[in-house]
Amino acid sequence: MVALDPFTADNGATTLIPGSHLWPDSRLPSRSEMIPAIMPAGSMVYFLNTLWHSGGANKTSQPRRSLTVQYCQPWIRPIENMIVAVGWEDLDAIPKRLLTLLGFSLNEFMGYVDGRAPRTGVEMRKKRLVEWAIKQKELENEKGGGGKLRNESKL
Repeated sequence: MVALDPFTADNGATTLIPGSHLWPDSRLPSRSEMIPAIMPAGSMVYFLNTLWHSGGANKTSQPRRSLTVQYCQPWIRPIENMIVAVGWEDLDAIPKRLLTLLGFSLNEFMGYVDGRAPRTGVEMRKKRLVEWAIKQKELENEKGGGGKLRNESKL
């Protein structure tokens, strides 16, 4: 995690429990074991995701910004990737709550598609696909008509 702003006890510095990544699953943490990752802007703290950690409470009026750099093994994924399995043409017929459960929504800071919500990303890609198909059709028409556009049906 890279601190874009200073991490202080007052502005909600991320809290960590050192050594907790080595605990058995039965061991639960207590608040007294948590320590804040206090650091100046530009600093970085690195820890395994299995370490008990949390965001602290920001008691100030200023945001505490950071970057998280995360890696997930490629084999860690759902049994079925619903974002890919559900046809784009079906999205309007699916209730919003079900779309949320299928992953077509943002979860805090996760789930973006090209920096947007998944559903917005789908609509953006559909538009790109249509634009690409129109361009391909225009190129075919140019080639087939001796340089002239032939009047063929549109997509």
